Amino acid sequence: MFNEVLRIKPVLDNASAKQMEQSLSKRFATIAGRFKGGLMAALKGSILGISLGLLNKLLNPIEAMEERIKSLLGQGQDIRDLADRFNTTPGQMMRLQDVGASLGVTPDQLKDMLTKFANTVETARKELADPFQQRSEGTQAVKNFVGEKDLAEAFFQFLQSLRAEGKSSGRDVFYGEHRTEKRRLTGAESRADFERAVFGEELHGGQRRLVDADFPKQLAKLNEPSAEKLTRAVNKNAALGDQDAILKTRNATRNFLGGTAQMNAKMIADMEKAQALENERENKRLASYEDIRKAADGIEEAKKVLMDIGAQLTKGVGYLGQLMGWLSTKVENSPWFRGIFGKGK
Repeated sequence: MFNEVLRIKPVLDNASAKQMEQSLSKRFATIAGRFKGGLMAALKGSILGISLGLLNKLLNPIEAMEERIKSLLGQGQDIRDLADRFNTTPGQMMRLQDVGASLGVTPDQLKDMLTKFANTVETARKELADPFQQRSEGTQAVKNFVGEKDLAEAFFQFLQSLRAEGKSSGRDVFYGEHRTEKRRLTGAESRADFERAVFGEELHGGQRRLVDADFPKQLAKLNEPSAEKLTRAVNKNAALGDQDAILKTRNATRNFLGGTAQMNAKMIADMEKAQALENERENKRLASYEDIRKAADGIEEAKKVLMDIGAQLTKGVGYLGQLMGWLSTKVENSPWFRGIFGKGK
């Protein structure tokens, strides 16, 4: 038996050590170069992403402002057109809209009420011009307002006459330029009858609140500007809307001319050729519809069978649990089991 331990001490000569050092240095240099390149690429990507994010943040407010400008242009034109329809000023119409909106009456609902009132007034003018014409219920309701050229003012007076039922007499201010005297209903004429005669139904909700409203107080709550100031703003807005419409029309015509100049017969032929190929593919797919339909039906049947099998398996597992419980009880109570495991006597 050997009692000595052989010890081996490796010794690396200077030439080999230097060669290894140079090899390792080259490898580390390569790795460092690749790491540097990846790091710089990541930084450039991050900077690019940050730049794009900043540009998006700068562009988003511009897009939002442009959308707001378009919305405002449409609003001004709508108010101006509505004022023209009812022979009033845009400022007066906007004040009426604002009071209605503050009471839950939408611009469309207010327009509907104004239109029905204006139609009733027009009918009343015709009937009152003919002494032999029988007076309708609507004419009886608005006969005191047919002389008012400003239909928005007449509408306001009519609403005040409905409100005046049971209210104290006095003078109300709506537009701010002048005062309008309350005109009360007479005799057995009732508010509900006149509402049905003019608007086709008894008013409820926001429309009823509009009738019951104290306009000067409501305008004070809204801190509403004067009708003159609103008229100037609406007219300016509508004029800008007209300019926008002109420029859009000009651009549309220019786009039409430019697009037409670039189009040619070959483009149309190529488009129709592509459409013909697509139609052919669709027709081929239609030819195989029956097979696809049968396959789909077969898949549905297979799904149904699998679902039935799954249900039966689930049910069987439930029975298996009951069976194992029964067997367990039988086995534990059997004499040989008690004898083996020393349970019971």
